[in-house]
Amino acid sequence: MITTLVYGFTIGGILYILSIGLSLTFGSMRIVNFAHALVYTTGAYFLVVALRTLGLGFLPAAAVATVAVLPIAAVIERFVIRRLYGESLDYAIIATYAVLLIGVDLIKWVFGATPIPLSDPIGRDVGLFGISFPLYRLLIIALAISIHGALYLFFKRTIVGKIVVAGLEDKDAVRSLGIDVDRTFAITFALGSGLAGLGGALAIGIGFGTQNLLKNFISGIILLIERPIKAGDWVELSSGTGYVKQVNVRSTEIETFDRAALIVPNSELISGPVTNWTHDNLNGRLIVPVGVAYGTDPRKVEKILIEIAKAHRMLLRYPAPFVLFRRFGA
Repeated sequence: MITTLVYGFTIGGILYILSIGLSLTFGSMRIVNFAHALVYTTGAYFLVVALRTLGLGFLPAAAVATVAVLPIAAVIERFVIRRLYGESLDYAIIATYAVLLIGVDLIKWVFGATPIPLSDPIGRDVGLFGISFPLYRLLIIALAISIHGALYLFFKRTIVGKIVVAGLEDKDAVRSLGIDVDRTFAITFALGSGLAGLGGALAIGIGFGTQNLLKNFISGIILLIERPIKAGDWVELSSGTGYVKQVNVRSTEIETFDRAALIVPNSELISGPVTNWTHDNLNGRLIVPVGVAYGTDPRKVEKILIEIAKAHRMLLRYPAPFVLFRRFGA
């Protein structure tokens, strides 16, 4: 039980480090930066290079990976992000997602498409309360808590942090004081990108499950922004049919017609086909197969079915309901 909780806190710590960097970018620049995932991935590969090629220990390798992603983040900020200031979210999504796709293909070209296995890079356990815990996971939890405290002090106690907070409230007023707000936001972007690189370096040693968590996390952001489905929609997908109750960051809750709760990973809603019967409006067509006994008068069946359909209070007058005699047999 305690071991499971520690593992959950470890995953939560990595997601916190990744998401806080993304929120810094969106909070300061109002830009949804999907290239953040590229910086995260690059940090993971830089860690592998530092460990295997440079022969560094884990902590120095993680520091090198964090610093190494900053030039890449600077290029993205200078030539992509800065040109999106004041533009709509659609432009930001398309541009940064394109950078992500290009960057992923470049990573495959450099490092290959074969997954690189890497287990616990520290390989030591610590005994607490008679239970053995991997030192690596405890380090991630402690680091996430430390980053949280450091960011709190940064925004509350430092001049740069206070300028960022003030710029979020009124950028023009801060600029009127002679402060280079764009430069300050660029520093904030670098800070968020460094956290993404650190998150990638830390996540690579967790192993199975992290990739799916991040894929669902990013898919959840896409769903919340683009809103192809929303609460109340009637959807049909491979895992079931029902009404959307809630769209969360990691998964979506769907209530089936049997009143069961269906929890669907967001990646399935993004990558798989989804039929949304109420996406734009509540109008739609239902095909109801009806079987009757042999020897039944087809005209009488047609008349009864039409009467039943027209008696429904939600039926549209146009197009009118109709009955088709499809085949013999059950």
